[in-house]
Amino acid sequence: MTQILPKPMLLYKNKNLFEHKLEALPSNTSEIIFIIGYLGHKIKEYFKDSYKGISITYIEQTELKGTAGALYG
Repeated sequence: MTQILPKPMLLYKNKNLFEHKLEALPSNTSEIIFIIGYLGHKIKEYFKDSYKGISITYIEQTELKGTAGALYG
């Protein structure tokens, strides 16, 4: 499955894993930042620029640096 979809887009109970996580965000969340790499364009195509009115920013990580590395450089 992960040859055609990134892992966070795999379905569980009719929603992808990202959607399950996003539904757990506090109601006062004002921005979502996705750090994407392998097949990241599929995530962008699905969510576009917002999720339920919350703005989404994408950071493309071509070299594996971990979450903090992607945010800082």
